[in-house]
Amino acid sequence: GLYEEGCTILVGFDKYTNRGNFSTNGVPKTDIDLMFRFSKSLGSDYTGDWINCTLYPGKSLPGCQSFVITITNATGAGPPTFLGLQVVLLKTGNVRNYPSAASAANGTGPMIRGHFGPSSVYVERLVAADPETRHSRFGIGDTISLIFNLPTNRANMDVDRVYDKERVDQLVRFSSELAPNYTGTWTDRSMLVINITQVDSMMLLPYIGTFKLELLKSGDLRNFPVTSDQSDSVSAPLSGGFGLSTLYIMSAIGSDPEPMDNKYSDGDKITVTFSRATNKAGLPNTNITKEQLNNLFHFGMPLGDDYRGSWISDSVLEITIINSTKPAGRFWCEPKVGCDHSRCSRCEIQSNWASCVRQLPDSSLPDFITNRGTDDCPSCDSPLVILAALANKGTAECRLCPNPIFQWMLTGICVYASDGGYDPPLLDVTSISVKQSADLREVPPILNPSTGIDETGEYPPEYLSGGFGYSR
Repeated sequence: GLYEEGCTILVGFDKYTNRGNFSTNGVPKTDIDLMFRFSKSLGSDYTGDWINCTLYPGKSLPGCQSFVITITNATGAGPPTFLGLQVVLLKTGNVRNYPSAASAANGTGPMIRGHFGPSSVYVERLVAADPETRHSRFGIGDTISLIFNLPTNRANMDVDRVYDKERVDQLVRFSSELAPNYTGTWTDRSMLVINITQVDSMMLLPYIGTFKLELLKSGDLRNFPVTSDQSDSVSAPLSGGFGLSTLYIMSAIGSDPEPMDNKYSDGDKITVTFSRATNKAGLPNTNITKEQLNNLFHFGMPLGDDYRGSWISDSVLEITIINSTKPAGRFWCEPKVGCDHSRCSRCEIQSNWASCVRQLPDSSLPDFITNRGTDDCPSCDSPLVILAALANKGTAECRLCPNPIFQWMLTGICVYASDGGYDPPLLDVTSISVKQSADLREVPPILNPSTGIDETGEYPPEYLSGGFGYSR
């Protein structure tokens, strides 16, 4: 639908002409410019052919009623747009009636109509939103944004003007009825925002991933500048969400199936239970890989070198440890804002050491961890006990150097190095939260993807409980 080489413009006359006595075919640009003046440039080169011709008795050359201009080089073109080009017939072209009995004709023709090919305009993204985060449901004030792949003519609507449902329905047809009432507003040439003004609990909801819309030719939506036909394409499926997710992790329980031992080891399991049925994040029911699990969850401590997952139901995922040891490498701990979670009562920042230490009275934890420190963070032993000796090297942005396994400090991102081997995820310390990028949603899918923790802090990350064997 773009104006380019190969496009044609047909100039039609009300009667047969003498063709200006030019050739019937292959009329060059220089001769065309003698016949016509265009209100916009057609480009740097074009040719013409006379069609719809007839031969009058006794004449050796035909008379023709239509002239087709073919663009051979569109460089420098206006371009000519729908209802945006006029052709002026010039006397210098010597175009007369046929057989010739009148003087050379001249005059201005109508505005150009038609198009230069099918539309390439479509809704690239269809995004649901609850702009003011008012609720966790489809309701008044929610929006659906139509984001187009190209600038459009806005279907001849004004920008920033609110249009009623009737006008919106001239442009789009939804895959299912959207709502009893809504409005539409163009924010620019590439985005139309539909605002829900009335809802009906008896109507089918616009589900994320399945709800779509179709552009109607009656809406006269075209590219801009306008060169294409009206668009009648089907949109991408609805994405986004109509409010905060109510999906969260209810529990993450470690267990040790037979034969039992007294440590975290191969074959141990972690069962993650969600608050509601989920879409399973599009994952298979069985043999979910370590990479897929890592894309779904953030684990506060590494689970080992390899593990697999299986959905027990729509709301329960079981992780099986394949290799409980972990390779040497660096691991990142994420910064957390505030220390308002109940478990933070166990946390104390020792700022006079320029270091951060987690105080835990648990007598079940073994041995010790070494904080080797940096110039900004003098060495100090942490009371946290763990089998492996870890080095918290800190960064210039993380002067307090929190213990790397502790995630509730008011600091930047720190990294710790591990020599590999056996670093078990600790009960009541290892957090498990959902990554929003995983697109895990409750079903039916109406709300935003779950993050495991919402913006109100109502659903904090879950911490590993249960046990990986019998107590020594």
